[in-house]
Amino acid sequence: MRKTTKLGVSVLTAAAVLLTPVSLSLGESASSTVAQAAEVKTVTVTTFAELKSALETSPTDVISIGADITATSDIVIPGQHNPTIQGNNHTLDMGKYVINAKQAGAVAIENLTATSTGSYGIYRSDQPSQLLFTNLTFTGKQVAYLPKGSVSFYGTTNIETTSTLEIAKVNLLIFGANSNFSAKTTADAFLMAQANPKVYVNNNATVNVTSAKKVFNMTGATPFFATEAGSKLTTTSVDVALYMNGKANFGANSSTEFNQDANGTTGLIYASTGLDVGKDANFVLNGGAKSVQLIKSAKSVISFNDVANVALTSNNAKGNVFYLGSGSFVQFDSPQTLTLGTKTTDAIYTAKNLRASLAVSGTNLSVQSFANDNSIVSYDFKSMGSFKLTK
Repeated sequence: MRKTTKLGVSVLTAAAVLLTPVSLSLGESASSTVAQAAEVKTVTVTTFAELKSALETSPTDVISIGADITATSDIVIPGQHNPTIQGNNHTLDMGKYVINAKQAGAVAIENLTATSTGSYGIYRSDQPSQLLFTNLTFTGKQVAYLPKGSVSFYGTTNIETTSTLEIAKVNLLIFGANSNFSAKTTADAFLMAQANPKVYVNNNATVNVTSAKKVFNMTGATPFFATEAGSKLTTTSVDVALYMNGKANFGANSSTEFNQDANGTTGLIYASTGLDVGKDANFVLNGGAKSVQLIKSAKSVISFNDVANVALTSNNAKGNVFYLGSGSFVQFDSPQTLTLGTKTTDAIYTAKNLRASLAVSGTNLSVQSFANDNSIVSYDFKSMGSFKLTK
């Protein structure tokens, strides 16, 4: 094990020098946090014994992996430890074992290929810990288990999980600015059961997820979900792409496309208090042949705010685009072109330069107000198969 000590070094990775448990500012990139360290301890490890020692008994700021490593036991971090693990494009095979953090802390893992057969993945903490990945390739049952903590993805991430477990059980999920995330899972992608779960798809992040169940399963109370400008979020799922007891926010100039597998029956979005789609956003939902509806909500408001493109398509002859509680509204305040289709015909009605507020009860929509001379009162909304808005 080679050790080096440097004085007065400015460390650009947050996890390397944190002294107390903290959470990054919402949506903040790890690389944006600059801290001054009086002393930075760096070791290079080439065996599992050296890696275990660096994490357990000899806390180290920067751990540089110098060879492929296979775990032979759990690693238990007893106290607060905030290291950066530099993978240097090597492979860490954790097998059935896990890195278990007993105290809250922040761990950054960079440029690593990791594999795991364990139920908790490569990292577990029951504390409000932070795990930050940059350029990760992973295969196994689950990446990490942090029900009270956060997982952030930066750089390029490729994940494939092959079990009934989620990619990560986590409370705060961040896809960092300019990151490229791709994942395929045979279970829910992300299970977020604690109170106040949050998902951020940051500026210019590209996220692609294929799930045999749900994608973002936000069962915890008072959730928050947001995509930011330039982001591109694409999912294919059997179950809902987004489940939350709250309102989803799809930001201005963002792009979202949720697709449902042919075996899906439950729709693509459940957001109990509605959703907002921002200015110049692209928002596409493609339902499955068995899907009963695309968007389900209780009494709520669904707002499309001067959007570039909204295309909601039900591919089920007995399905619906909206299923909303009585007293709900679907509204667009800026002039838009509205195109409605039946189950079999794509464009049965078109209105240009329209501002409208559509009252909703169940699957029935009716005009509350509209601009110009366009009237869609006579349209049979029960037969609506597509709902499209363009500028």
